[in-house]
Amino acid sequence: MRLRNIVYKSQNLILQQVQSSESTTCIIMGSGYSLSLDSENKVIHKDPLFFPPSGKDYGDYNVLSLFYPFECKGLSQAALELAGYINSSMKNYTRIVLHGHSKCGSCFVKAAKFLERRVSIVSVSAPLNCNGTPITSSDFDLKLSSFEKPIFHAIFSDHNVDKDLRTGSEFLQNLDLNHLSRHNYIIIVSECKKFSIIPIDAYLNWFNTAKGIYGDGIIPKASQIPSHKRFVRILATHASSMKASMPFVKSIL
Repeated sequence: MRLRNIVYKSQNLILQQVQSSESTTCIIMGSGYSLSLDSENKVIHKDPLFFPPSGKDYGDYNVLSLFYPFECKGLSQAALELAGYINSSMKNYTRIVLHGHSKCGSCFVKAAKFLERRVSIVSVSAPLNCNGTPITSSDFDLKLSSFEKPIFHAIFSDHNVDKDLRTGSEFLQNLDLNHLSRHNYIIIVSECKKFSIIPIDAYLNWFNTAKGIYGDGIIPKASQIPSHKRFVRILATHASSMKASMPFVKSIL
């Protein structure tokens, strides 16, 4: 698989233009995927659940998709580079919307601190305080069955962007939300529905309670709630909250 239309690539960040338009609005979307590219932008390593996003759900706008290389030094470095790219290379857009899910939501909140212009930020199912998620802890292995261990080790590995989601990580300790007042923002906190017939949602609903997550099946609700900032609550698992948040993005557009 080769990623085309790469507009920015470094050790810490990959940006791909997935949709072009004559609009002066640009959306940067990020679901939290990690992958690595060779010199010809062929994917040589990727998250097991990676599906290339199209951007069509947003409408007729310019859309960039964000990925983290496996060699990324961490979310702070990625956030700083993203802000630098927006400040230097996106001056022709009249509106910029950052739509980030999970670790991307946390990263976008961090990036907002370094932006020279006002943007809109939609953060979904993202750890926004020191509670983080127990999923990334080695101690969590004790709660996993032999079937579950390889699955969760594949999804949450030891690369730095996942370490930044651990309870008490340096990144989460230094994640300052006060600068959000300079921007238009929506923070979305997701938690599981009581019932779903969709297999992945049904599993996460069970996993959420059985493993003591008490949130969306991956990120605890308490970790998603920002201190002294407004937020909205939706009923959706971690797997479906990005899609469920689309109406909030469209309300900004």
